[in-house]
Amino acid sequence: MADPDAMLQLLGPVANRIPEQCDELNDPKKYLLGLARRAGRDVRTDLCADTGAMASQDLGYNRRLCQLVEQHWSPVRAAGRSHRLRRACQRIAQLEKIASP
Repeated sequence: MADPDAMLQLLGPVANRIPEQCDELNDPKKYLLGLARRAGRDVRTDLCADTGAMASQDLGYNRRLCQLVEQHWSPVRAAGRSHRLRRACQRIAQLEKIASP
């Protein structure tokens, strides 16, 4: 959720409701699904389970988010707004240096 451009592609204007400090959300998935309920019909249909369903998301959730990551998500943009992702990227870069001969 830290990449505002990708989230705009997924959710449309409702993506503007994502807080800049999204790392601080208690339940990011629940928050995303709440926003998806206000998004276009195709997003709602893919992401949101029917009322009373046992699962919190619908069957298209993983497919839709994988497509988003492959086509629109930028780890650089996301790391600019997520201190957790930024630290993970830095650690991976350190490990890459150690592993490279």
